[in-house]
Amino acid sequence: MANHNHQPEPSPVDGVPASEMASVDQTNSRTEDRFAVHDLWCDAGQLRDLSRIGASLVVKDDWAPGATRPITIRGIATDITLDATCVWRSIQSDGETTVGLHFEHLTAQQEDTLDDMSQSHASY
Repeated sequence: MANHNHQPEPSPVDGVPASEMASVDQTNSRTEDRFAVHDLWCDAGQLRDLSRIGASLVVKDDWAPGATRPITIRGIATDITLDATCVWRSIQSDGETTVGLHFEHLTAQQEDTLDDMSQSHASY
């Protein structure tokens, strides 16, 4: 007998429908410390949090899960440009769109720069 009570598989990111998750293999790979940040500028939108492997931000333009584009993050003392892939997207009732990003092909120096930026601009 068939089970007609099939429930959709829960999303690996709280509050984000599975349909909005990217089909890439990094879905919610938040194993690194993320810091809510301030005084950082990003050309793609307003940063919410940052780590050495990814970020979440409120975007100016739509960014579909799975899409990769270059972004620049500027701090008080340094800036960095890197490729970021959208791994999830959440559209709020007010139309604000937040995305989760995974940074691609980072060098050790870029990871260190991101780590320094996230800690020195952390909102505690």
